[in-house]
Amino acid sequence: MTLPSIKNMLFASACIPLILAAPSARAQRAVDPIPLWQGLTYGMTPEESLPALQQIEGVKRAKILKERKSDPSRRLDIDYLPTKIAIAAMPFEVTPVFKDGLLAQVMLTAPNQCGAKGAEIFEQLAAGLRSKYSADIGTPNITERDFLDARRKSRVSGEPYKLGTAFANDRVAVMLFFQVKEEAPPPYPTSYSKLGVALWNLLRSEYENRKAECSGTGDQRVGVGLIYLTRAQYDAGMAHAGDAVAKEAARLTNQL
Repeated sequence: MTLPSIKNMLFASACIPLILAAPSARAQRAVDPIPLWQGLTYGMTPEESLPALQQIEGVKRAKILKERKSDPSRRLDIDYLPTKIAIAAMPFEVTPVFKDGLLAQVMLTAPNQCGAKGAEIFEQLAAGLRSKYSADIGTPNITERDFLDARRKSRVSGEPYKLGTAFANDRVAVMLFFQVKEEAPPPYPTSYSKLGVALWNLLRSEYENRKAECSGTGDQRVGVGLIYLTRAQYDAGMAHAGDAVAKEAARLTNQL
């Protein structure tokens, strides 16, 4: 595994502690309104967020939900037009994330996209993000080699493999994540039986149908995610994640 691959893996694994480490939106609402994405501003209430959300192309309707103990971060229910929120020809859904009743982050997700051209998807999104969020924050690039490694590891393990990086200016950071998955064909049964072979034939047929999608590369899939948060939140989270990256890089250096 190359050093860039390690950094991408560790950056992606830092997503959860980064989010959990985010400071409360309430602390900065009155003095520091920060636009996160498409009119959705850090510190907005659900009632304030609703008009901005309804103006986003691809959103059909939205309504406010009562706060629930099981998921206090979800305060808006959103329906979409068939195209959803089209970005780079992919259908995204938006999730405003609330903390203490105020908007803390905005998430965009497009799951289960055709994954054979993951590097092209990255470059297309990264070009736009770099032009808007141009601060040098030392995050890794994601290359074609990274996607090839991710697909290979996923094919062997049967589990998705995560890659990630980020972009920022002095007020806002955007984390870009990919969940890479490559499906292996079902193994032929080790012991012959009519039932076992019939089941294998069924599974193989379903696999071939999925693979026929995406111009014959439907066995390769990628989920795309964007998380918009304040630069202060990002810096606080990465302070926790930085030690893990440094330790892994040092371990690799010692092995060389």
